[in-house]
Amino acid sequence: KQWYQRRVAITAGHFIFLGVVSNSRCTQILEPAGGASWRDNYICVPPTSPYSFTWSFSNANRDNERKGGRACIQWLEPADPHTWNDNYLCSFPVNSMLR
Repeated sequence: KQWYQRRVAITAGHFIFLGVVSNSRCTQILEPAGGASWRDNYICVPPTSPYSFTWSFSNANRDNERKGGRACIQWLEPADPHTWNDNYLCSFPVNSMLR
């Protein structure tokens, strides 16, 4: 399975709504202003995945991620447009996965 959005691909990854996946590397998807219902959401990849994700819930954090060499994609939640307009999933680019 592959999911593509802009320049980041997640191969055999999972978006989990109720906690982490065992034997995986998971990054919490969190919007502090969005309430408690977002505290158990993660994106998980196999331990062998070339991706090392970080999550940013502000434009300032996203800018710092970019300065550090990470590519970021915006993550929108149409059900909550007032707090999700500055959320990003970031990772170092992995060119071999994008060919």
